[in-house]
Amino acid sequence: MNLLTKLKNRLSKEINTDWKVVAMDLNRDNDELRNQMKALIQENVDLRRILQMYKEQRKCLNHH
Repeated sequence: MNLLTKLKNRLSKEINTDWKVVAMDLNRDNDELRNQMKALIQENVDLRRILQMYKEQRKCLNHH
C-alpha cells in the first residue's frame, strides 16, 4: 500500500469517526430534549387539571 492510499484510508477513518461522534452527540441531545418535552407536557396536563378543578369549585360557590 503506498503512502497516498494509507493517508486516504486514515483520513476516511477519521472523518467517519467524527461523524459517529457527531451523530452520538445529536442523538444524546435529542433524547434529552424528548425527556424535557415529556416533562413539560405532563406539567401542562397537570396544570390544566388543576385549573379545571378551580373552575368547578368556582361554579359550585357561585351557585350557592
